[in-house]
Amino acid sequence: MLKPIELRVSDLEDLIADIPQLISRRLESLTAALQETNGRLGLLDRQVSMLVRDVRDMRGGVTIQLLAQDREVAGLRHDVEAMRTDVTATKADVTATKADVTAMKGEIQRGFAEILSRLPRS
Repeated sequence: MLKPIELRVSDLEDLIADIPQLISRRLESLTAALQETNGRLGLLDRQVSMLVRDVRDMRGGVTIQLLAQDREVAGLRHDVEAMRTDVTATKADVTATKADVTAMKGEIQRGFAEILSRLPRS
């Protein structure tokens, strides 16, 4: 194993002999840290890709939903216009019926007046 640094400094040849091992261990730790970071970045990349795919799916779903709502609103507008036409026709029918009732009322009143005029007065 490696000796403490104080003992190795006293023996310069041992220190020079340990340099390749020290560099190798340091590079191994750097490589391990780099691989861990690379793994984390890969995971983040996959998660961001899933998030982007979910947002695209959501955007497509919202677009489909909005198109369906537009069709439904157009159908409701058509129904409302048809009802307005029906109400206008009904108003015209009511007005005509009122005129007919008024005419009948006048005829009935004249008929009663005629009947009353034929009755003997006491």
